[in-house]
Amino acid sequence: MRCKRHVLILSTLLLALPSVAAAEKFSGFTARGGKFAQGAELCTPVRGDFDTPNCRTAAKPNLAKGILQTGEHALVVVKKTGTALLVLSKEDGSKLFRWDSGEVLTGIGDVYVDNSGCFVAVEYTLRIGGRIVDRVVVIALKKALNMGDLSGQLPRVADPTTTPPVVTTAKKPDKPVVAELPKGFVKELKEGVKWAARRKHSKAIASFQKALTVVPKQPEALYRLARSHYLAKDADSSRKTLKILAEDKSQQGAKWRVEARYDKAFKALRSDGDFRKSVGIDRAVGEKISSYERLVALGGKWEQESLPCEQPQVNLTLLRNKKRRFDLVIRSRCQGSKETTRLDGSWLASTNGGLHLKFPNTSSDDEDLVCQLELCSDGSGEDCLRCKPEPDIEFLLRVVRR
Repeated sequence: MRCKRHVLILSTLLLALPSVAAAEKFSGFTARGGKFAQGAELCTPVRGDFDTPNCRTAAKPNLAKGILQTGEHALVVVKKTGTALLVLSKEDGSKLFRWDSGEVLTGIGDVYVDNSGCFVAVEYTLRIGGRIVDRVVVIALKKALNMGDLSGQLPRVADPTTTPPVVTTAKKPDKPVVAELPKGFVKELKEGVKWAARRKHSKAIASFQKALTVVPKQPEALYRLARSHYLAKDADSSRKTLKILAEDKSQQGAKWRVEARYDKAFKALRSDGDFRKSVGIDRAVGEKISSYERLVALGGKWEQESLPCEQPQVNLTLLRNKKRRFDLVIRSRCQGSKETTRLDGSWLASTNGGLHLKFPNTSSDDEDLVCQLELCSDGSGEDCLRCKPEPDIEFLLRVVRR
């Protein structure tokens, strides 16, 4: 099994300057292994030969110490060679990871493995200014260790029911309730789509109109009917149909208005006043805009600019495809060190201005990240998207207009 990154690993790329860890012993892994604690600091694991843990002072979450690697049940052995740590398999001696601290090591202390088998914590010492200093590094293995029955020995994190919950400002968006459409409607809609794809627009129009007799004013059928009317050289009927679509203020109505904006079939109508009002390009002052339109109507691209050693560059692309996929790329830079993380999954807009990102995991439950739309604080009147991977960490994205 490969060690799969969780969404909480986003937080390991944020804000903090790379720093040398304080002289403290290992305090424990966080619940998902995405961070580790030493003293009063939370630090990120290293994933490359010359990575440096990013540490910052923070309130410690619930922690688990892990399995101490001693005796016959040990899974790994750690050795030092000059400035490097070598993590070796206890079973066959194969090298699992090599990490270079950049300083001559004087000794190896306790070694722990977390309950997933993906992270190894190593206490080590080095000499600074004539004195021995304790340090800790947690290494993220590329492939999980075979834990066997050892995971039962692990001390677990505290029961969340006995620990005060962390309250975040963003609420998980409510999933829209989508009524199941009648079979007669679905049949006629599919027929219309088939005829439209063959450019038989008179037949497509007939099918879409039949579908609308079953479910009047259904947004997708209205959009497709307007499209076929226009391609059949009946611009007036197309405009009238789009005006009916404009009256639908649901998320489905918003979806198909946005599709009409980007549909190449309507390219010649994009300067038409009625068309622009119907699809929401031009709006009356104070007119409410749905969350879906705020998120994707300008292209669905959002960005946080990079500030070296302070905040990462974050690029979020929300796709308007059937499965509502997203791509998330996070790039951090500090003192010559670079790291890039790419994540994807599915997204959902809520009626209260929320964005729900779902990250699939193959070996455990899917994970969620909730973001919230708000007006940017610079007075521009533009939307910003605030995401909080952890209660005390957030990033702020602006819509990309290029």
